[in-house]
Amino acid sequence: MVFVAYFSTGRIEKFSAEGSEVTSWPAANTPSGESSPIAGFAVSAEFVFTMAASSSEIRVWTIDGQHKLDADLGASLGKIAAPQIAVTPHAELLVFDPSVPKVFRFRLHLENKDPL
Repeated sequence: MVFVAYFSTGRIEKFSAEGSEVTSWPAANTPSGESSPIAGFAVSAEFVFTMAASSSEIRVWTIDGQHKLDADLGASLGKIAAPQIAVTPHAELLVFDPSVPKVFRFRLHLENKDPL
């Protein structure tokens, strides 16, 4: 699978290995229902992560586009001008602040289990 993030519109697209679009979804919604820009994008084995361009908000979806979590990291991060994000195999979210430079590490507690 290949994921593509459109940073200016906040849209995420998922493609098969053959190049066919499998699904897509807006990465962030404004009150008017339109997508809004993102500054960071990362994919793990189970989840897709975005960071809003205008705030310290992280949004998380399953790799199939099901919304999982919105979290504001502002209290921990402060003001970051152009954050970059990554996810480790150990379920840690890394946020890089290029202006300092500094890396913030967050431990994730997400489960991707269907209810019985």
